Amino acid sequence: MKKSSLESIVPIGVIALLLGIVALGAWAFFGSSSPLSRVVGEKAPYVPNFPDPQTFEGQEGDKFVFQYPQKFNVTTIPIEGGGKKILVESTQARKGFELTILQFDEQERLTSERIRQDIPGIVIENEKSTSVGVEKIPALAFNSTDEYIGPTYEIWFVYQGNLYEALTYPEFASEMEEILKTWTFK
Repeated sequence: MKKSSLESIVPIGVIALLLGIVALGAWAFFGSSSPLSRVVGEKAPYVPNFPDPQTFEGQEGDKFVFQYPQKFNVTTIPIEGGGKKILVESTQARKGFELTILQFDEQERLTSERIRQDIPGIVIENEKSTSVGVEKIPALAFNSTDEYIGPTYEIWFVYQGNLYEALTYPEFASEMEEILKTWTFK
């Protein structure tokens, strides 16, 4: 007995319907991100709000990367007794920031009270909780004062045995935040 053309179309239609349902389910689960990135656990990079970013990759045991605007220079300076400073500077005055990295054996989120235990005279005003980088590392942002440059905007955070202190001029605060959003630990 010969099958009618309708009977041979039905299995193909069922298969197509099932494939469509699977594709829709995959799209709903993975959304707009790459399915491969979910499987291998890669972090989606943050796209900075400045053109043609340059990349700084930490060296000598540092396991982080961040992007910064073109025409900025990055310099690493060792600190006597351990740690380092990373200067991200523009040729224009008051554009750039300083990042100090020190060993720190505590892992909990920083608070103003905890900072004042080690630095009793520090000025901490307008504090707010924030986060840094793709990993959304908890951080504390606040206004302060530096004896050499005057008013500052600072973001401090702790990660894997280090204390990170980012300091800039108040008028460069949003640009520093934008750079710190690109931060990724390797």
